[in-house]
Amino acid sequence: MNPSAISTFGDLRQKQCYDHLCNADDRCQNNCPVKQAVGEKKKIEEKETRIGDISVAYTCVPFRGYLGDNLVMLVMRDITQRVQHELELAQFNNNLEAVLSTKIAELNETERVQEKLFQEINVLKTKLRNMSHVDEMIGSSRKMRDLREMIEQVAASDATILITGESGTGKELVANMIQKCSERSDKHFLKVNCNAINDSLLESELFGYEKGAFTGAASSRKGKFEIVDGGTIFLDEIGDISPRMQAALLRVLQNGEIIRVGGNKPITVNLRVIAATNVDLARKVQDGSFRLDLFYRLNIINIAVPPLRERK
Repeated sequence: MNPSAISTFGDLRQKQCYDHLCNADDRCQNNCPVKQAVGEKKKIEEKETRIGDISVAYTCVPFRGYLGDNLVMLVMRDITQRVQHELELAQFNNNLEAVLSTKIAELNETERVQEKLFQEINVLKTKLRNMSHVDEMIGSSRKMRDLREMIEQVAASDATILITGESGTGKELVANMIQKCSERSDKHFLKVNCNAINDSLLESELFGYEKGAFTGAASSRKGKFEIVDGGTIFLDEIGDISPRMQAALLRVLQNGEIIRVGGNKPITVNLRVIAATNVDLARKVQDGSFRLDLFYRLNIINIAVPPLRERK
């Protein structure tokens, strides 16, 4: 050993190398780096061990002595500081990962709370908007309060609604409030009185027509179902439509499709139907003047508007 090695590692001369290089009781018979260097006649690249409190990196280099015997030069260097720095760096990385994980979790929680707050704010805004619309209806009786509550509940749905009640009870006003409180409030809203025009005109008005479909049809024209696509249509006096119109309307409600007068190509439409009537449709179904399947399609949600005499 040279003086520098002795001052660093102590005097290891005449001592068993496995005590220091391998930190074992006996490694001479098992993977000894010195024997490996001699046997394979090649340098054994840097390995690490500890000598006392010192971390050591060593390399075994075989060579032949001047008497022809096989010798090994052991090159050792003190890497205690490097090992300590590596440990400190690993600890720093672990701490940094822990801090980052905590901060990311805090940010995610903050985003979740913000999202929840935004949702609650939107719900409150919707309720306030709906309350302002629903307050347009006059009356403070229990039935009127129930009616306002139901309008708020069904407005958010896209389901078809049937409004029933006597003439003059405000069925159209109820339809208006439902539309204003719905998700389609910024889309088209068209109203059609099914009892105000005859059957053939009603069909072309709702479904549109193709060029040449009838005398005077010089060009094709969209009907109200196409025009209101994405929005809401209000069909008043629905109980007065003919069996032919009932079949055509059933197709719209079942398949979301219309066929123009004089055409044969189905056209897909996305709309919400609100219908109203002052007649007893269930009784019309019984006497055979109204289709049962259409009645079921229209009556998914039923809103009965109380007569004026019951609004005290």
